Amino acid sequence: MIRQQIDAYSRSFIDAWLTNRFNYFKTLSVRTNNWETIKNLFFVDIAYILGNQEMTNYARNAFLQHHNINYRADGASLDFWDEMLLLIMLMT
Repeated sequence: MIRQQIDAYSRSFIDAWLTNRFNYFKTLSVRTNNWETIKNLFFVDIAYILGNQEMTNYARNAFLQHHNINYRADGASLDFWDEMLLLIMLMT
């Protein structure tokens, strides 16, 4: 929203920081829980902000990979089932 209002030096500094964060998040192992969704949303946000097609492709692939691992055919996530099992164990 404000990208065009930021001076070139600041925009370059911010872009470098965002690129650094993107590359760091890529080094983290893939999790089969909803925290991976948050990481993938960072990928999407950073790729969009920077307008970087290579990052966009990576974000899309990472999101699809996680979706195929973490979600069941009925739409429930494995993380949800783990949390529910923990809650049931704590209540009994």
